[in-house]
Amino acid sequence: MSAAASTPSPEWVRPISIPIADRLLATTYLVLRRSGLRARACRRTCRKALPGLSAEDRPAGRRIRPEDFAALRLRLGRKGRSVRFDAAVDEALLLDAMLSLPPRQRFVVRSAVTGHWSVTDIAAQTGWTRGQVHTLLRAGLKTLATQGAPGGRLTSFSW
Repeated sequence: MSAAASTPSPEWVRPISIPIADRLLATTYLVLRRSGLRARACRRTCRKALPGLSAEDRPAGRRIRPEDFAALRLRLGRKGRSVRFDAAVDEALLLDAMLSLPPRQRFVVRSAVTGHWSVTDIAAQTGWTRGQVHTLLRAGLKTLATQGAPGGRLTSFSW
């Protein structure tokens, strides 16, 4: 047994489980704010639009899809902001896909993308091998590219 396998996992490796209703609320608010609405208008719109986005009958592990925001788009009725709205939906879907990654993949992808850590840096920090880190990074980026945005618009990652 290797030394890395015998040590207990750190707290950040524990999986997180966020109920679909909370994820919908958070992503809806994010989309509204990124679309240009003020915080007060976002809260008001969320209260009115979320019954249309009801998640009580959906399974907890379900992914948030672009169709979930169709009612919100109709409620907003802002044709001039459709590009900003679409970009905000893509960002919210990417965030939801990132949260749904397994904890180790999420840590590796976040460290590499936002922290600009190399595979060697991540391996040294975590005690995993470079091969494990590389595999986790490739799998995480592939998942984000296929599930993070509709139409595969994130396929420009090079791996």
